Amino acid sequence: MRRAFVFLARIMQKYFESDVQRVLAALSRAALKQVPYAASVALNRTAQSLQKKMLLQLDADIHKPTPFTKRGLAVKRSTKRDLISIVGWLPKQAEYMRYQIEGGQRDPRKNALLMPGKKTRRNQYGNTTNSFTKRIKSELAAQAGFTGPRRNRLTQFSGKGGKVKQFAAAESDRLFVGKPVGFDGGAGIWRRINKGRQQKIALVFAFRDDAKYTPVYRLPQGIDRDVEATFLEEFKKAIAAAVASAR
Repeated sequence: MRRAFVFLARIMQKYFESDVQRVLAALSRAALKQVPYAASVALNRTAQSLQKKMLLQLDADIHKPTPFTKRGLAVKRSTKRDLISIVGWLPKQAEYMRYQIEGGQRDPRKNALLMPGKKTRRNQYGNTTNSFTKRIKSELAAQAGFTGPRRNRLTQFSGKGGKVKQFAAAESDRLFVGKPVGFDGGAGIWRRINKGRQQKIALVFAFRDDAKYTPVYRLPQGIDRDVEATFLEEFKKAIAAAVASAR
């Protein structure tokens, strides 16, 4: 992800010009040899502190973030030879979190996006489950007479410009693909619901050419100052421990 929340590299540049410089000035020559190690320890502890604060902010800004999303906020640890720690999103989570952070437009990888409808089954986090999506595709494939390996061909239902490929539209089919006249929701996958003599339809998935997002996840307020203060405190602790262990 481009915007990977890299704060600690900037702190390493600042600390030689700030309060840490006074700490270094008071060290002996032997203690100065421990500075790279102590700086690496302080960077990693600061990164872990930042990670916790960002996860708390995630809970505040995002409705029911999944455990998978939370695991995606990771720390790349520094070493004494590479004094940079990074707090950022792993590739899988970054694919969708960038829209929560930066906003923007999400385009389909192929023909159209499948957006949830009223009859879309969701999990406890409010998201569409992969098993439900696969089941709907399999059901449509069976209605269309796709069997065996041919069922794998049913991967996209709609093209741009509202052109819909009609896989199944027989009256006996519970699912159908199309744009019903007189119903809101547009083109998509619809389910017939029989209630006595009345037959109703409900939207399972809507076809969309794109999806637009506004930013909702922000960094905790005052995080720059918190990171600097945490690093300075952790650096003092780490250098003191390193000097004590070297005696």
